[in-house]
Amino acid sequence: MLFLSVNRLTSVPAELGGLTALKTLTLNGNQLTSVSVELGALTALMTLILSGNRLTSVPAELGTLIALKRLFLSRNQLTSVPAELGRLTALTRLDFDGNPVTSVPVEWEEGGALEKSGCKIIR
Repeated sequence: MLFLSVNRLTSVPAELGGLTALKTLTLNGNQLTSVSVELGALTALMTLILSGNRLTSVPAELGTLIALKRLFLSRNQLTSVPAELGRLTALTRLDFDGNPVTSVPVEWEEGGALEKSGCKIIR
């Protein structure tokens, strides 16, 4: 587990992608405007918390996190989300509330693949 919450971070080192056994990464309450595509290498990650930052996008590479069960993206500045996140069929909770998202990928819509897999989606 790696907890880096509320530290005024403005970036995430790409080297975090080398922590391939990491199960929980908490980066909420910082000042991040983006996160490194290298986080897509964290294949053992089960929980990723990015809430309360200034994210305007998240990398499509997060769609490769096959073990991810909980993804928190709430209270950012996201206007869209990558369709690749719809591949995360292990998700049980996806929270992107409090973002100015104007549309979501079809996989996220009611009756889509994520909902059919039992994922609780909070918009």
